[in-house]
Amino acid sequence: MTPARYSVSMGNKLSLKKHTGSKINVATLDTTANFDAACRMIRPIQASDGMMIPQYIQKAFNDELKFADVYGDSGIHPDGELSKIALSSSSGLTSG
Repeated sequence: MTPARYSVSMGNKLSLKKHTGSKINVATLDTTANFDAACRMIRPIQASDGMMIPQYIQKAFNDELKFADVYGDSGIHPDGELSKIALSSSSGLTSG
């Protein structure tokens, strides 16, 4: 199963508007988390376009920055780390 592609948000754009003139992009997003993408009813869940979960999230951050016109290569390039990734395909049964 592949969830839909990430879609940028007008609310995020408005929130980032105060940073107009700044240039930023999320340079890297690594993970130390173990992620079990298994789903009880469907095959493993994967991010769209064949990306790994950290790549998907990194792209989503950068897409938001581009949409808000604050993305740029010459500016701030924070790195990040995902320390926890969780999925529950049975939230109604196990409160997951």
